[in-house]
Amino acid sequence: MGPMFRSTIFMITILVLSACSVSVEEQKEITKEAVTEVFKGDIKAANKKNDEIEFYMPDGVTIKKEMTKNNIVFEKGLQTFILFYNPNEGSESEVVYQSSVSPNMKYLVNETFKANGKFGFLLINETEHNKYELTVGIGGVKVTTETKAGDLVEDAKMMVEMASSVKLKQ
Repeated sequence: MGPMFRSTIFMITILVLSACSVSVEEQKEITKEAVTEVFKGDIKAANKKNDEIEFYMPDGVTIKKEMTKNNIVFEKGLQTFILFYNPNEGSESEVVYQSSVSPNMKYLVNETFKANGKFGFLLINETEHNKYELTVGIGGVKVTTETKAGDLVEDAKMMVEMASSVKLKQ
């Protein structure tokens, strides 16, 4: 095989792969729709608890550690998720959202949602190496991770399920 043939095969492969992949713009829109749908849907039943809260933990996710009183670090494979909860804020509170948004940051997505007495938000910010910081929250709870564009939708859906399930123990 000559260099011209290999170059042609390489270019065809790149074109096919890029045609099959969904753009970041499309991922953003699909992620917003998915988060809104899960946010407005049924709450997953709690299957884990610590001293202060009960929450839903999806299959394949494990607790790595509880960093502080209000943070739980989860892992799914090699990916890390941090769940933060403020026990002083209810599901309608905007305090965690306000403290999560930086006025100097240009977000790819900065969306808020209100339904059923709850306030929710979705933040997506591009980081280094084609990765994205993804934060979803409901009231006094937020979940944050770093992910690839192709995983934004599934990660966001899972994170909203987790955030919406958090209940303070009485």
